[in-house]
Amino acid sequence: MHSQIIIKGYRAAVELCVNHTREISYKIDASDKEEHYQTLLRCAQTSLNSKIIARYREFFGKMVVDAVLHLDEN
Repeated sequence: MHSQIIIKGYRAAVELCVNHTREISYKIDASDKEEHYQTLLRCAQTSLNSKIIARYREFFGKMVVDAVLHLDEN
């Protein structure tokens, strides 16, 4: 199979994935600070759920969200 055919296939797959991601994405309302914080916290804790530190996900989740929000302000 020619490399150009493989590249076209990858590009088509990327386009499908990006379009699907846009369809299922969830917009966060940044005007409500508490809801914004809680949504980010749930996302951070979910990503830490399967890691070795899962039992400390509340602590590390808060740390990650606070760090990200601090960077966002500056």
